[in-house]
Amino acid sequence: MLLAARGYVQSPGDFADRIQIRFDGVPLPGYGWIFPLPNGAANVGVGFVPNARRGRHPSLTSRAAFDSFIRDRSTGPLPARARPCDSVRSYPIRVDFPESPTSGDRILLVGEAAGLVNPLTGEGIDYAMESARLAAQHVADMFDQGDLSRGSVAGYDRVLRGRFERLFVFCRRARDLSQYPPVLNRLVRLAARRDDLKMTLINVVLGNQPASIDLSTKAVLKRVFALVR
Repeated sequence: MLLAARGYVQSPGDFADRIQIRFDGVPLPGYGWIFPLPNGAANVGVGFVPNARRGRHPSLTSRAAFDSFIRDRSTGPLPARARPCDSVRSYPIRVDFPESPTSGDRILLVGEAAGLVNPLTGEGIDYAMESARLAAQHVADMFDQGDLSRGSVAGYDRVLRGRFERLFVFCRRARDLSQYPPVLNRLVRLAARRDDLKMTLINVVLGNQPASIDLSTKAVLKRVFALVR
């Protein structure tokens, strides 16, 4: 599960016409965002993994993380005169697709209902749309075959696993490793020097390239440290 909180702020003339993704002033693994909107407003929020390695603060709430992010003027996420224009809303987000049921008695689950939110990035719209397309195609195939049995419905699970399972396992491993600063710092420095590695990681996380590598923690650590030496 991820936790997220978002609110809207107003500060006419202060928000540049660009999206900001920030890692300063937020719990890690996680990130903060600032999405400019019309009329000097912005969508501001944070998302993070709860109960990660936080030392003395293991039970940080999403609202506390949000408040810390917007009040940290040393990192400058918001203009000094920014003011809230809506209440802050907090959400738990399911990211448990590898363990989640995906169907029931004549029911197919899509999107977050099936745990299809990326455990590394928190992105879910793309997976919701793609799983909905796969579900619709599976239903159409069942009607074409005249088979609405439980076995036929359960075949949808195999379709989803074939499309998303390795991606979600890879992203979960990457998220877990990002809790260890020595590993994360080495990987970031390496990706900054090697465009091929950077684009591979981006494409795998976005689902544009298969995660066709050994996904065990030991194997990933071995590769990261071997590449940086």
